[in-house]
Amino acid sequence: MRYIDCFRYLASQRTDQLVITSAGNSGQAWWAATRDSNGSFYLGRFNEPVDNVRVRHRLALPQVKIWAFMGDGAFWP
Repeated sequence: MRYIDCFRYLASQRTDQLVITSAGNSGQAWWAATRDSNGSFYLGRFNEPVDNVRVRHRLALPQVKIWAFMGDGAFWP
């Protein structure tokens, strides 16, 4: 399965989840699959891992389901 096809499938299963993507391939693929600018948060050249942003959103909005997509460049050692 191609990368973009995975994102298209996930998008078809999405209901009300907030989506956070890292810069690069995951953000580009999610945008290509959804063109969503209302329920998705696209990190640009950001100096913070996606998971840190997800945790803060989770603490602020505990009732909201969140999907976080991180590419290989989004992980810090």
